[in-house]
Amino acid sequence: MERLVVTLKQEKLLQEAKTASLLVGLSSLVSKILAAIYRIPYQNLVGDRGFYAYQQIYPFLAIITALGLTGFPNLISSLLQKSSSRHLVSFLKLSTIFSWVTASLMLLGHQILANWIGASRLGPAFIWVAATFFITPFLSFYRGIDQGQGKLRVTALSQVVEQVVRVLIIIVAAACYLVYRWDIYQTANLAASGNFFASLVTVVYLAYQSKENPLPLLAQRGMSLAELGSAAIPSLVFTLYAMYLLLFQLIDAFLVKNILVEQGMANQLAEALKGVYDRGQPLLQFGLLVTTALFTSYLPKLTQLYLANEKTYELERQRFFEVIFYLSLTITVGFLSVLPQVNQVLFTDRQGLLALSLYSSLIFLASMVQYFHHHCFIVGQHRSSLLYLFLGVLLKLLITGPLTGFFGIVGSSLSTCLSLVFVLLAYVRQVPVNWANLVNGKFYLVLSIMGLLVFGLTQFLPQDSRIWAFMSLLLSTGLGGGIFLLLSYHWQVFPDSLWSFLPFFHKK
Repeated sequence: MERLVVTLKQEKLLQEAKTASLLVGLSSLVSKILAAIYRIPYQNLVGDRGFYAYQQIYPFLAIITALGLTGFPNLISSLLQKSSSRHLVSFLKLSTIFSWVTASLMLLGHQILANWIGASRLGPAFIWVAATFFITPFLSFYRGIDQGQGKLRVTALSQVVEQVVRVLIIIVAAACYLVYRWDIYQTANLAASGNFFASLVTVVYLAYQSKENPLPLLAQRGMSLAELGSAAIPSLVFTLYAMYLLLFQLIDAFLVKNILVEQGMANQLAEALKGVYDRGQPLLQFGLLVTTALFTSYLPKLTQLYLANEKTYELERQRFFEVIFYLSLTITVGFLSVLPQVNQVLFTDRQGLLALSLYSSLIFLASMVQYFHHHCFIVGQHRSSLLYLFLGVLLKLLITGPLTGFFGIVGSSLSTCLSLVFVLLAYVRQVPVNWANLVNGKFYLVLSIMGLLVFGLTQFLPQDSRIWAFMSLLLSTGLGGGIFLLLSYHWQVFPDSLWSFLPFFHKK
């Protein structure tokens, strides 16, 4: 009877995770579609140089978004799962101090930062970045509370609201460039304000929907340095990964264009080439959509399992590892198969394919690193995880310059790949998983069939214009994905325990 009760509880947890995955996934999908929509007219209207100007400030904006959307909220959610209200208060104070001090320093040094990234006229954009940072602790508080309590509808809707406001302002900026003949820096400065107004609208909406109030928690006294320290390490590790790839992009913003100019390239040409390289960022975001949704919704459930029964947790995390491996590898192969068409459809041409192909491989690498990072967070291996992440950033910082100098933007992509491979190998060395379960010949056969089919279709279908390239993209991805699912199901490539992670799977 006890075994039956445990099984029923596990099935209930899994069903809750699947529902949450569907809800978060749908809202994230809408947000990513909106992001793709605004990037198409923005890049098309302002060109690669205009795209470069916005993308120089984008990592700063995106880091704040990552903290307010996933980093801080996921940590708050996990603290709630562990019933650690004392640490929750400590973390809220810590995140507020961090955000406000960083925002103040950025306000004072906004012009210095603009000069460092090689775009002195982007100084006003950093003022908008700083203003957004002041709101972040409250935005993450409301989202974290809702996520920890399993109330994801408001959080999911807030993602869409935030993205809609941001996109509208960015589109207005692009229209001003076209109608009033603004230059690329005026346009980027207005586009940067989109994050501030989007965050402001979202936090007002979340506060209206919530019964919680962070202000009394911030006013509480008695937080000792020991409490602050105990919350600081896991907080730092978790939030560091939430913005990890953005830190790599931040390094690129400071180095890539400046190094291209140092190598003798004309300033405007270097800006345009950096704009081509920056196309990889939205492509990567879209490629990580599915796995990110799974991580966001399933992390609290894995935390509960670990606290309740470590043996059950070990079995479940192994299954989750296999899901992430198969899913991320499949998405990566499919993405690479249609990358030329994606590049043409979204950005009008097929420039930078090799650099963008290397960048797209991060879909697999980042998903795998994210799995190991989450495991280390759940079991409390914070210091080693922090070390690996820090060394990865340090490696990226050290090799971006030389590789970009030798190979241009291909070297820039390679520096990110090599840094992430290093981090992944470090995690693999520490965290035990059953790799033998991945010796699945049927999967690799089906994956090869899908990749070859999609690639073959894209070679024969007409692609003389963006419309034809778009039709080719839809047809090839639809057929490729359909063949993969059909063969996987009929050849029993995966056990039901893995299929069950998908929200639409129902065992007969």
